[in-house]
Amino acid sequence: MPRHYDTRSITEGAMLAAITFVLSFLGAYVFPYVFFIVPVPLVILVYRHGLRLGILVTVVAAILAGLLIDIMTMVVLLLVAGLVGISIGGALREQLPPQKVFALGVAASLIAYALLLFFSQTLFQVNVVDLLMDSFRHSIDQVTALYSKMGMSEEQLGEARTMLENMMNLARMVLPVTFLLSAIGLTFVDYWLARSILGRLGSKMPWFPPFRSWRFPWYLAWGYILGLGLPLISSQGVLFAVAANLQVFFTYVFMVQGLAVLWFFFDEFGVSRPLRVFILILIFLPRWPLSRLLVWTGVIDTWLDIRKLEGMN
Repeated sequence: MPRHYDTRSITEGAMLAAITFVLSFLGAYVFPYVFFIVPVPLVILVYRHGLRLGILVTVVAAILAGLLIDIMTMVVLLLVAGLVGISIGGALREQLPPQKVFALGVAASLIAYALLLFFSQTLFQVNVVDLLMDSFRHSIDQVTALYSKMGMSEEQLGEARTMLENMMNLARMVLPVTFLLSAIGLTFVDYWLARSILGRLGSKMPWFPPFRSWRFPWYLAWGYILGLGLPLISSQGVLFAVAANLQVFFTYVFMVQGLAVLWFFFDEFGVSRPLRVFILILIFLPRWPLSRLLVWTGVIDTWLDIRKLEGMN
């Protein structure tokens, strides 16, 4: 690839660098979840103009963030946005299938998270995990103070605090799978958004099959069953932590597959959009068993092929 760029490439690179910086600013000061879409301009740039310009724009945007926002934002921009944006953009430029694009994006996100934790500790003496737990403890104090003002007895307050502290301990235990699910969500959002924008610019990007036909490999069901079975061996220690992470991860996996099964039958029976929304609201109402039923529908579908997709294929 040539080392010199035409005026159009430079102009587009400058514009996307500015957009990347603005998104970082909004993520730092207005709405933190904006950080999830910061890699999108870099995906577009790398796809359209190559890896070198993408790296250059990442560095320029990070320096601007360091000078005008703070050093931590610069580190986040370089690691998370840079690695994820360049990985997805490079994979699209190489015309890889969507599964490989997605896998590369998730791997880049996990590497970025690991580096972010490392540099936060070594450069800024900030332990992100401890920071999260301190925030959780502060929330517990606020909630129990609110309950006290509402007239709860000391016994009830003690029970509530114990329950919240157990939740905090569980949250710390499942941090590994939380980072994994976050990486999956980040990659999916960035890939989908970049693909939508590139499509409007005239570039046809690969995508996954229709949602109604999504089906995960049958052997993944054993991961869910293992997560349910390990606590029978040990209710504490490493085995219990592994079980908790497996349960959380595969619950989401098979909830997605259960939704795909549901969507298949929505289409087959011509269910209207308002009714679909109503049914989904019912499924995810708190304390209802329907969401668990949806997960088991996904598990069973991996083995029994409820939709008979293999016959259709």
